[in-house]
Amino acid sequence: MNLRQMEVFRAVMREGSITAAAASLNVSQPSVSEIIKHAEVRCGLKLFEREKGRLRPTPHALRLRDEVETVFMQVQKVNRLIDELKSQRDLNLQLGCVYSLTLALVPKIISRLHMEQPNIFPRVIVERRDEVARKVSNGLLDAALTFLSDTYPGTDLITLKRAPLRFLCLRSHPLADRQSVTLAELAGETFIGYLPHLSVQRLLERSFAQQGHRFRPVFSVEQMVQAWVLVQDAQGVAIVDPFSQLETFFPSLASIEISDLPLLPLELVVKKDAKLSPALETLIALVTRQDEPGGGR
Repeated sequence: MNLRQMEVFRAVMREGSITAAAASLNVSQPSVSEIIKHAEVRCGLKLFEREKGRLRPTPHALRLRDEVETVFMQVQKVNRLIDELKSQRDLNLQLGCVYSLTLALVPKIISRLHMEQPNIFPRVIVERRDEVARKVSNGLLDAALTFLSDTYPGTDLITLKRAPLRFLCLRSHPLADRQSVTLAELAGETFIGYLPHLSVQRLLERSFAQQGHRFRPVFSVEQMVQAWVLVQDAQGVAIVDPFSQLETFFPSLASIEISDLPLLPLELVVKKDAKLSPALETLIALVTRQDEPGGGR
């Protein structure tokens, strides 16, 4: 029995007659009779008997009634969900981000977003840079927050703001009280660095080389939060992004602006040539405000 036949069967069971069922469905009586006949042929079961001008459901029809009602409860549930999605389609926000931004920055952004626009429903998905970009390109994510991102097919990059990279050291370090430092002052330090394929590692190697120094870390990690842990364990110093904002979790560390490195962009990966949703425009406006954290400390 197909869905249309179930609908007519349900109406006849509820109304008790072909005439009343046809009126409830806004169709002709012959149409209802024909659909019931086809349903019986398709099922191979007799569903109704005529008794004194009325239809009497057979035991087979009575057994089927509850199951058909269950099907239509599910249909109604699907339609309600469709209505909800239609009413909220501009307010749902599927947001990807790289891991280091999920610990402090993204929760702050989501919190502010909720306070200002409580009808926006953000969902945060954590992935590697190439994976969030792929999901944005495929439409699985509305956008993704990242930094030092490469260009990926089917995506555009929106720069939300720029800020200086930070020198990370223990508070007992001789430079810990400085407002800013230069690469030349850091040339002799024992560094925790990053895996060779990472953009931040390539940036640091290039920047040190341009000033006649070599960036040769004693440890190489994948995630910046790992660099924070190693610095806290007195294994060396590090250069970290200005956006992760992990100072709350590492109070024994000092984070100092590096004055002669290129400013790091905080970027939003969006689908190429796509119109930004109102929810996404609200997010962009919030992050790009001057008072949003991400620059100096």
